[in-house]
Amino acid sequence: MRWRLTIAACLSVLMASSVQADDGLLETISARLSVTPVVRAAIAQDKTLAILSRPMHSEGRLLFSREHGLYWVIETPVASETLVTRDRLLQVTGSHRRLMTVAEQPALAAVGDIFFPILSGELDALREAFSISVSGDAAQWQLLLSPTQAPLNRFIHTITLDGGTDLQRMTMTDHNGDTTVMSFADVQREPATLTDSELAHFAF
Repeated sequence: MRWRLTIAACLSVLMASSVQADDGLLETISARLSVTPVVRAAIAQDKTLAILSRPMHSEGRLLFSREHGLYWVIETPVASETLVTRDRLLQVTGSHRRLMTVAEQPALAAVGDIFFPILSGELDALREAFSISVSGDAAQWQLLLSPTQAPLNRFIHTITLDGGTDLQRMTMTDHNGDTTVMSFADVQREPATLTDSELAHFAF
């Protein structure tokens, strides 16, 4: 009986050490991602759908401001713009312009719910909407997010984040197995404030 208690005690210590290590890595990731309030990046997206024989590939760029919101431009194959703030969304494709509230389009609003805390390193906000597991180390880490609240858990099964100094890749898997992989490159956090031309994107 004594040896069983000893093993149990050792396992408890190991589990506690693992939790502390995970928390420490999460804090490192959070501090690293929250260094500046503005993020600019090139983005490539590959969307794999069960009904399609090949992934849908698109390329563009992303501008994130903690204060103003998310500006996402798709340059190829079809040009489009998406603006997401805390309460409104704007989609522009060619001459078509559609302005919506978050309540009108919860699926698109989820983009803000995901990107805002991730790009600004707000892990407390992530913990409110996801269960989080972490692996790797400060040089190359991975977060696995499982949504726990509606509307995210209605259409997203898991989100996997891979990164190092910056976020490198985000993989979203929905409940029927469709996946969206977004790869980030040329991540820039300076200047730490929006330029006049960048700020103009959010005047809608």
